[in-house]
Amino acid sequence: MREVSKDEFYETMGRGNVHPDCDRRFTYWRNVNTRHAVGWHSAGYAGPFEHEGIPTVYAVAGGAA
Repeated sequence: MREVSKDEFYETMGRGNVHPDCDRRFTYWRNVNTRHAVGWHSAGYAGPFEHEGIPTVYAVAGGAA
């Protein structure tokens, strides 16, 4: 995975048949057909949340930019 901006992350996730797979501490985004992870971000259903002031890290599958 490589770190990207929030905008690039959601643009990339919008290109395919992907769905979030939320965990308590983080979220993987997986291709629905293959279940391969195509993205990841550091927020899960138990936070961190925006109001806590902790930045969320976004990453997409692939090599260096």
